[in-house]
Amino acid sequence: MRFAEDSRVELKRAWPDSYSMARRLAGHGNAAGGSDILWLIGVDEKEGIVEIESGFPDLADEMPKVFKFFDGPSPSFVDRIVEFEKGRCIAIAVDTTFAPFVVRNPEHGKSKGHVIDFEIPWRSGSRIRSARRDEIIRLLATDFTSPDIEVLKASITSSAMAAGKMFCQLEIEFYIMPLSETRLELPLHRIQGALKPDISDDWFKIRDFNFRGLYSGELTTIGGSRQFRRSADEKFIVTSSGITVMAGTKGHVTAKLSIPEDTWHIANSFDVLFSFEAGRERIPFDLTCSIDKNAGAAP
Repeated sequence: MRFAEDSRVELKRAWPDSYSMARRLAGHGNAAGGSDILWLIGVDEKEGIVEIESGFPDLADEMPKVFKFFDGPSPSFVDRIVEFEKGRCIAIAVDTTFAPFVVRNPEHGKSKGHVIDFEIPWRSGSRIRSARRDEIIRLLATDFTSPDIEVLKASITSSAMAAGKMFCQLEIEFYIMPLSETRLELPLHRIQGALKPDISDDWFKIRDFNFRGLYSGELTTIGGSRQFRRSADEKFIVTSSGITVMAGTKGHVTAKLSIPEDTWHIANSFDVLFSFEAGRERIPFDLTCSIDKNAGAAP
């Protein structure tokens, strides 16, 4: 079984120290846009299930040590021990409903200088930093929740080879459901795509992609330029500037990209990521899946 981090999943080889855990958990919860998040302890992205050197922690003892660094509400969670053929890990499902989460800085008051007292952490990619102004405004926007998005099927095929490059086509069909009363606005210039083979940590940027609804509408980027045909699907509307989702509906994206020939032949599967920022509040969410070259998609 393969594991991969994305905007809603965090993998940890070992149990972090309490303050690092608090800051990282708060940052992940703040950036999740109201969606639940999942932490897997005892899992490495490259090695899979690994033995926790310090042994399995008792969360009844450890989580209070983490939550003492929170100022105000801390996230609620449910934990389970998950058994796999090669071992086991701790799965922690976290409810981020009460974001924004604020953490206390344990260094405040211990030394001279301007050491901050409180912080609103933010997860950006795989790192944690302080939230920016626009991100704090986004946290306080109460009328918007990240949509639910599910990959229905996906495939990747090679079409031609030239100059050591393999030219590939990616196809993903998905279902997207807005979870708030506000319609979902997805500006084109905030949509980014990338692909990563299982044999490498390198992501290949997807520049040429095409979104369409259930019917004939298409929104295409080719090397940064735009082509457009209006959609007949009133739930999934595409225009020259982006996508509007009015209600739960199916969508489809195709993409063309090139990767090194040897990478294509050696790789068994590819992780795919399309990232979006929705609306004026720029709420982030992702469309992710892992595609086996021979068997299709695993969402």
